[in-house]
Amino acid sequence: MADQLQQRFKKLARQNAGRLRIGAIDSATINLVPHVLHIFRDNWPEVDIQIVEDKSSKLLPKLKSGRLDLIFIRPTEQKDEALESQFLFYEDVVLAISEKHRLAQCSEIHVNDLINVPMIVPERRVRPHSYDLTLDLFDNASFKPQLVQIADEKQTIINMVAAELGAAIMPKWVSRMSALNVKFIPLANEYINVRHKLALSAVWVKDSRDETRDNMMKVVMQELAIISQKY
Repeated sequence: MADQLQQRFKKLARQNAGRLRIGAIDSATINLVPHVLHIFRDNWPEVDIQIVEDKSSKLLPKLKSGRLDLIFIRPTEQKDEALESQFLFYEDVVLAISEKHRLAQCSEIHVNDLINVPMIVPERRVRPHSYDLTLDLFDNASFKPQLVQIADEKQTIINMVAAELGAAIMPKWVSRMSALNVKFIPLANEYINVRHKLALSAVWVKDSRDETRDNMMKVVMQELAIISQKY
């Protein structure tokens, strides 16, 4: 019986080792996940990988309940003692604005340029990092931003920008999306600091043994310098 139990546990361990469930926000699915998956599959082709794309607030409960093994999200404001996290890199941001707007001719954007320009922001409970980053830009401005909360999804926000309903601060990678009548302009050098960037972290359940997940994180960390350059 002892031999049978040992064989059962070995079989179960092999089954668990053959699956990796990853959750990722849209920023991670653009470059990070495809890059590391290609390398991971070359080394562990037998592993069944499942990808779930969602917002950070939706992925965290799935991780804690055991439905996901590893997630790539925006760092949380409060530390969760049940979770382990690894900061990966910061993403640059740009201003998205209609090509018909006077600012579309600028090579860079200063906050004072945005006076009387409605700023399209997502609802804070849905995308707190994007919302806070936009407001933080105006901390030292002599005016308060005009906030327009009409969309949460990036493609919808871009469509609103194209319709001349306002401008939006967005991750730089969004500029590679197909967007008619939208110009993406970098922020001036004075705003290039960590307060005005979007962080990305890897998160998993603390003290949980998972060789497959650990192998994936090894690939992520080995490739981090190359991946971060794409953002």
